[in-house]
Amino acid sequence: MDGGERGRQDDGRATPAGQPPTDWDAQFTAIVSGITGSMRWEATAGDLDEHANADPPVPTADRGIPRAPDSIWSAAILDTADDRRARRELRRAERAAELAAFQQAQAEVEAARAADTEHFVPPPPPPLPRLRRRTVGALLLMILGLLLLVFPALLPAPFELIAVLGLVLLLGGAAILVAGMRRHHDGSDGAEV
Repeated sequence: MDGGERGRQDDGRATPAGQPPTDWDAQFTAIVSGITGSMRWEATAGDLDEHANADPPVPTADRGIPRAPDSIWSAAILDTADDRRARRELRRAERAAELAAFQQAQAEVEAARAADTEHFVPPPPPPLPRLRRRTVGALLLMILGLLLLVFPALLPAPFELIAVLGLVLLLGGAAILVAGMRRHHDGSDGAEV
C-alpha cells in the first residue's frame, strides 16, 4: 500500500497516517505518561483503610477553605467566612436589583395595556333590520307546523293527517325563508366604482 492511500485497522477503520499502529500499548503508555509522573495506579487494602478511617479536615471560620487555583492565581487562596458572606450579600443585592427591574418592566407593560383599552369606546351596535312580511309569514308557518307536530290534539282530525299537515307547514316555512335569502343575495358586495 502506498503512502497516499489510507490504511485500514483490524476493525476496518482508516488511520490518519495511512498505516495501522503496530503497538497499541506503546501508544497508550506515551499518551498516559504525559498526565503525571507521580500517579499511582494500584491501591492496597491498607491505603484504602487508611483513607477511610482518616477524619476529614473540618474548616473553621478563622482558617477558611482553600479555593482551587485557577489560571489567574498561582497558589490557593484562603476563602474566609467573611468573604463568602460578602459574596452572598452581593449576589442577593444583584438578584434584588434584577427583580426590581423586571417588576418595573412588567408594570410598564401593564400600564401600556391599560392605556390602550381606556381610550377605546366601542361604537353603538347597528339597528336590527325590519322584518319583511314574507319573513314574518314564513316564521308563523314554521311555528304553526311545530305546534301541530308537538300537540296533535289541537285539531279534531286523524293523527296521520295532522302530522302530514304539520310537517308540510314546517318545511314550507323553511323553504320560503331559504328562497327569500337566495333572491335577496344578488352577488354584489355593495362596492361602487
